[in-house]
Amino acid sequence: MNYLGWLYYEGLGVEKNKATAAQWFLGVALKGNADAQNRYEVYLLHDLHEYVEAMKWFERAAEQGHSLAMSNIALNYCLGQGVEPDVVKAQEWLTKAAEHGDEGDKKQVMEIRKTLRRRCLIYTVKVSGLTMSHDAVDAFESVPLLDHVPVDDVDITHDLALCFLHGRCGLEMNLRLAKDWFKFVVERCPDNTDAAVELKKLRLCVTCGKKRAWETCKLCRSVRYCDKRCQQRDWNRGEPPHKETCPRAVTMMPRGWRKNQEWYKGDLGLGSI
Repeated sequence: MNYLGWLYYEGLGVEKNKATAAQWFLGVALKGNADAQNRYEVYLLHDLHEYVEAMKWFERAAEQGHSLAMSNIALNYCLGQGVEPDVVKAQEWLTKAAEHGDEGDKKQVMEIRKTLRRRCLIYTVKVSGLTMSHDAVDAFESVPLLDHVPVDDVDITHDLALCFLHGRCGLEMNLRLAKDWFKFVVERCPDNTDAAVELKKLRLCVTCGKKRAWETCKLCRSVRYCDKRCQQRDWNRGEPPHKETCPRAVTMMPRGWRKNQEWYKGDLGLGSI
């Protein structure tokens, strides 16, 4: 019956009728078939836009190890369809999907990962004061992720922090935004020791490495110093001199954003960048 439903859904050998297909999918899904559950929930999601009901069926299929259902759950958390948007849960489900899926499933995981990565960057641009063109955002998204990180390394927020830290994937180096995203990673994922180490480094005096570094560059608020002497030395004789790399603009995430998932809701299109 699941195969017959697929024929109706695609219009192969029969007149295309998605409603009829859905009835066939549902009949098999109620018997516990994970593939039919996933197909039925896709119908609910894309054709009826019944997001909450679709998530229930996705979860049933995921409980049986269905990798496509897992990646669909991740996408729903990414887009806030049927659930509250949650970047951490989206990544958790992407990890599960990558572990259970074949190569085809892993490609879908990578596409969802790119969507999530793009949304995090666009949100950063909209609220931090960072200036980026549409082409620059598109270029960031188009970086081949399989060459960038392993498919099972799906911590998109950590990845974004590293991109700002090192100035890669088309982004200019921005230590302030790197620090903000490392804070997000450490708070949401305390076991991420790599992010904790990077955050600790960013809190040290950039010149001498002392811990008690309270002075900052007043132009960008990106780098810290233990005293004025270290600041002047870095400005003129740093490697490279900060006067050559300072963006001379403060770009940082708004106060309290990490505690409020409201930042992830709504339209994150490029229209208002």
